Amino acid sequence: MSQRQNGRAQRGMRGAFSPLAHPGPGLRAGPQIWVPRSEPLGGDQGGGARLSWSRRDALVVAGTLLAASALPAAAATDPSDFKAVFAETTRGTTPQIGRVKLTMPELAENGNSVSMLLEVQSPMTATDHVKTISVLAEKNPTTMIFRVHLGPRSGRARVATNVRLADTQRVVAIAEMSDGSLWMGDARVLVTLAACIDGG
Repeated sequence: MSQRQNGRAQRGMRGAFSPLAHPGPGLRAGPQIWVPRSEPLGGDQGGGARLSWSRRDALVVAGTLLAASALPAAAATDPSDFKAVFAETTRGTTPQIGRVKLTMPELAENGNSVSMLLEVQSPMTATDHVKTISVLAEKNPTTMIFRVHLGPRSGRARVATNVRLADTQRVVAIAEMSDGSLWMGDARVLVTLAACIDGG
């Protein structure tokens, strides 16, 4: 096929489209971006599919990319909103008080390293065990300090660690049991030297 004939074939096939393999930076997964594709008339003659761009095609695709990049992100819980994170963790229900023992110093001289001992009363059997323990802080930039997943093989529902606290506040531990019930314990810590914690 001559170059002139090939050009005519390409102009006649502007209605065919193929997905853009590599969207531009900043594009979110979800919206599908399409670009023009031309195929030789009469079937593939060895050249395969080739992109055929006109000024109008370029403007259309550029506008599509701009619109896609401007799409709002999916709504997410603000990690610094204690009430929202608490409600999400408890699925809107009220945990029972008990079974969860959270031991922390009443006075912490340095918020960068505060000791924590977390214990949940449970036989840790196949039919009765702790599934998850979530630890939340009221005034940290990120409410969820950590979450651990347990099971019968854990042997004991016990966690000992150090955490960072941005200010004097209440720390809450929520345990979800294998039967779906929720139990809670808390501790109040007076921090004299607040930890240096960024919002990330």
